Amino acid sequence: MAYTYEQIREIFLKLPEDLREAYFSENISDKIIDIGKKHKLNVDETGILGGETGLVLLGEEHPNKFIANLSAKLGVDKTAAREIAQDINEQVFRPVRDSLRKIHGITDGSEISAKVS
Repeated sequence: MAYTYEQIREIFLKLPEDLREAYFSENISDKIIDIGKKHKLNVDETGILGGETGLVLLGEEHPNKFIANLSAKLGVDKTAAREIAQDINEQVFRPVRDSLRKIHGITDGSEISAKVS
């Protein structure tokens, strides 16, 4: 689904502060670019990775779908998607894990980021 600027703005304004900061963070963008390079993704594929990561940060896509979405949208097998997701988990999702759990309704007993652990 394509989102309009207004839709993203409305979603964004409801987020906890740490997720708002992460969503527009230059540091997070750099990490996504580095992960894309590490996994030999081209510029368009790295953009897809950033988009999928952003949807999780916004609460619009559940982390449990992250690996499947990466596999389908990047055209990579589940193993490659899992490796990419693991890097995103460690470098992007881990610092905001508590807020991600909250917006996605994940209890303490379950894991975030597409069951990468």
